[in-house]
Amino acid sequence: MKTAKLCLILTLTLLLCLLSPDTDSFWPGVVSLCVGDADGDGLDDMLLLTGGGCLEEAGLRYADMLLLCDMPKAGQAPVVRTSLDLTRLRPLKIQLGDIDGDGRLEIALCVYKETTFDPQPAMRPFFYRWEDGDLAPVWRGSRLARPFDDYRLADLDGDGRAELVSVEALADGGRLICVYRWRDFGFEWVAESNALPAPLTFETSGRSVNRKPFVIVRNGNARRYTVRLENNELTIR
Repeated sequence: MKTAKLCLILTLTLLLCLLSPDTDSFWPGVVSLCVGDADGDGLDDMLLLTGGGCLEEAGLRYADMLLLCDMPKAGQAPVVRTSLDLTRLRPLKIQLGDIDGDGRLEIALCVYKETTFDPQPAMRPFFYRWEDGDLAPVWRGSRLARPFDDYRLADLDGDGRAELVSVEALADGGRLICVYRWRDFGFEWVAESNALPAPLTFETSGRSVNRKPFVIVRNGNARRYTVRLENNELTIR
């Protein structure tokens, strides 16, 4: 069952990535996609960020619409249940993860915008829940400890709550891998790596044969790093 679901997701991802931004028969180009029970009804949903444009100064592609779809049957296109205009947020990426361990998945949007306390546009980690057909804010952070390139939600310590794992920039051009954990009303810093060479990109996450959670990041084509968190200590090999 899991294999069939994975094949369906991979097929749809490939199909959507091949669509031209000018394709009228489906949707404008898909910027990011994730699958999970976003609305808490016990059934998986497909969430897509579509449309938008390019931030030339940052070299980033952003979306202007969020589509919540029923999971399609094999060979069929997803059925859009709700669409939201997110133009003002300029979202770059969407993920799902249970950050507080209550059994409901939060929606993580990486957005590119200014905030009340930081008027300079930058990437921000915003978190929501799906309630009554709309996004209900959980946490809209101005920043992490440093400017970041990307982040991934992953339960690194196996406690049933997803940590926020980020790739953050140092002043000298190097990078750090940092881990944050949800605490009541925001994320607290847990651990960070030593300096690593740039660029770093997330590759995958999962569990090893001994059930220990991990995240893998890649330094271009040079090296892959396996990241683990045990007793609040970050290990990278």
